[in-house]
Amino acid sequence: MKKFFNKQVFISLLIVVQVAVILFLFTYIKTKNNVIGVTAVNPLREDTLIQNEEAGLKYFYEPYPNQVIVEEKAPWLDSEVQYTINHDALNETKDYTITKKDGVFRIVTIGDSFTYGQYVNTSENWTELLEKKLNSEFVCFGYDSFEVINLGIPGFDIQYSSERYKIRGKKYDPDVVLWLLKDDDIYELGEVMREKQDQYIEEMKESGEYERLKEAGDPYPFTKKIVEDMQEYIDQVGLETLIDIQNKHLLTFQNSYQGKLVYVTFPSTNKRFRAFFRDQSFESDSIYYAEIRNIFDKVTPPWTFAPLDGHPNRLGHQIIEEDLYDYLTNSDIIPCDQSLETR
Repeated sequence: MKKFFNKQVFISLLIVVQVAVILFLFTYIKTKNNVIGVTAVNPLREDTLIQNEEAGLKYFYEPYPNQVIVEEKAPWLDSEVQYTINHDALNETKDYTITKKDGVFRIVTIGDSFTYGQYVNTSENWTELLEKKLNSEFVCFGYDSFEVINLGIPGFDIQYSSERYKIRGKKYDPDVVLWLLKDDDIYELGEVMREKQDQYIEEMKESGEYERLKEAGDPYPFTKKIVEDMQEYIDQVGLETLIDIQNKHLLTFQNSYQGKLVYVTFPSTNKRFRAFFRDQSFESDSIYYAEIRNIFDKVTPPWTFAPLDGHPNRLGHQIIEEDLYDYLTNSDIIPCDQSLETR
């Protein structure tokens, strides 16, 4: 029986857009209710990214493998942030063997910047914390160790995350996939929203508008125009059509991966979208739904997210890890052999 857990970035050559900021603004403007907060990605250097033509998607990108990316210090950060990219273009502190060793329970995580760990060091994101805690605290007869392999990429939507799994994740043969999803993952279509991004940025820089807005405190001056594009697209096709498109992308993923899959979201995600993710779990015994604590509702310190940005900070990543650890270890997802426990 499934258990429901109720605790509570081709890219432009100059800029990677985290679509969450766009969709937050869109959602806020349209509904003015229950949104997760502003999330955005700072410009990432062109020399850290590569377009992967294997994907067949116009704007699909990945980090160059075997590098350390130093994040420019944003106003909301108290120190420099570094991302360690391993040999397989994953934000990981180490490499993983392709062949899964005996006694290893392997978890793959997919999603956008919230999974990647934007604005926290690689060692501080929730995927790393989860792997450490499972190996240090969880006793599971039948398994000697746990691996949590992070496929998250800032700005990826459902279609792009699915493609990322096909290119990078499938070969790892995971026992379970954790997919962290939010409002923007439903509203967001990368192929639509990034089409005119470079054009808008160039026009705004030529007119001086870009720098004026930056000096006024807007870290992402181009988002308004992209929001308008997405607004126009949804007005044309309708929300139901958009949901159908996303459902097809989810089904494409489920055809590629048929093992245990956990959709993870927050209570602040739109109620209809939470039901959408939950309904997916009713359609298959191998699909699960986990609702973790809301890290966006604190109005006083200590913050669990960056107030000027919206991404989870170190504390926010700790909360996500804690809730997913509790969910995984109190469900039937990890099949510990209880018969060995009594021997």
